[in-house]
Amino acid sequence: MSPENSSGSYLHTSSSTEPAAFTAEDMECAYVAMQPAIEALSIDDCPSITLDVDTTASNVLAAVSRLAPYEAQLQALPGIGEPLGLLRTYALGVMHAQLRIRMAERRAPATREVQRLARLRETFLADLTPLVRREILDGEFLDRLNVASGARNLANDLLLLASVAERGWPRIARRTAMTTQSIAEAREVATEVLSALVAREGRSRSVDPTGQRLRAFTLLMRAYDDVRRGMTFLLWKRGAAAIDAVTPSLFKGRGPRAKKEAPATDEVTPDARDGSPGPANSN
Repeated sequence: MSPENSSGSYLHTSSSTEPAAFTAEDMECAYVAMQPAIEALSIDDCPSITLDVDTTASNVLAAVSRLAPYEAQLQALPGIGEPLGLLRTYALGVMHAQLRIRMAERRAPATREVQRLARLRETFLADLTPLVRREILDGEFLDRLNVASGARNLANDLLLLASVAERGWPRIARRTAMTTQSIAEAREVATEVLSALVAREGRSRSVDPTGQRLRAFTLLMRAYDDVRRGMTFLLWKRGAAAIDAVTPSLFKGRGPRAKKEAPATDEVTPDARDGSPGPANSN
């Protein structure tokens, strides 16, 4: 699991621009960490979700890694440090909230599905291990693999291995028999099995999972908008392309946004006196 920082979040602070690998356990821990903020947020203050949840969370995780070089500057801006530290936690928490409601009525994984998990895990491990020996990949992920078998452990391992392959793809593409399609398939298989397990365990039956996801997603969007406003402040003179290269709009390609779903955080209004961006936060 990524190191927990002083604010209780799991901010990836590597200088790499690749998203850090994560497991279902990381997602669940992040979701638990979000609970106080989720419970404090009224459902009436949450706009409808109009974006793909998994894609949005993945895009935020990618942005977290790109934000690392600007972390000190962003922390110095009023109102930006806290949301910056929470971004990774919120993105992983949203993924877990989505997992909880996906296929809620699914049956427990069948034996053949568990066998398929085991085969895919072994295939991915066999492909990635030589790359570690050749120092093309960092072998840290090998220490995070489960020793015991079972559907949950196999699915967690496969999700981790798929994540490692995905983030290292530029370096391993010509050195492995894996394809982007096989990586996507592995992630899908692992996620579906975990969905079935979560549904079977019936956790938090008294809590509306759809409402939980909506509030978690709202927290993620608010935090990302705050951080993006901070990046706009820092990179104002370099233009929109520089800002989008680090923190692109999550609504890109969707046309104009409804006012309710974009609470004035995408852009910093220039100060009328001198043409410079205004304060990142008025608080």
